[in-house]
Amino acid sequence: MADDEILYRSIRAGRGGEYYIDQDGILRFTSQAFNDKSREPSVDRAKMRNNNPTLSKKSPSDGIVSLVTSEIRAEKVPVDHSQNNNPTQYILDVIPKRLPDNDSHAVIVPNPEYKNDKAYKRVKEKLAYLAGKHGWTVTPME
Repeated sequence: MADDEILYRSIRAGRGGEYYIDQDGILRFTSQAFNDKSREPSVDRAKMRNNNPTLSKKSPSDGIVSLVTSEIRAEKVPVDHSQNNNPTQYILDVIPKRLPDNDSHAVIVPNPEYKNDKAYKRVKEKLAYLAGKHGWTVTPME
């Protein structure tokens, strides 16, 4: 996948913990916006969705955020798993992972694999930060 690829992530409508407006009126996404049972957050490749973000909604009321592949790949997320202050650097990548009903599907994966849930949470926090830099591509219906 090219570094300049735009990716879409569906975010559930409502303020059920995936986003909020802070005291300064700024939209913030939480790590919950990138939850995934397999610890590989799903995204859709915009160009394979004809640059139509609404095609990536999981529910009609959902919102869509856009991420850039190069921004994800540029992140190195340090997580200290020990008492000796020797953090593991998690480097992220985006790889295609087609589904039977979605050729545009891709996943965000770490290198090395997550050692525990703490590491995955830190990565989700970084992804939420990146989503917040761009805001909504499609605003959810609330």
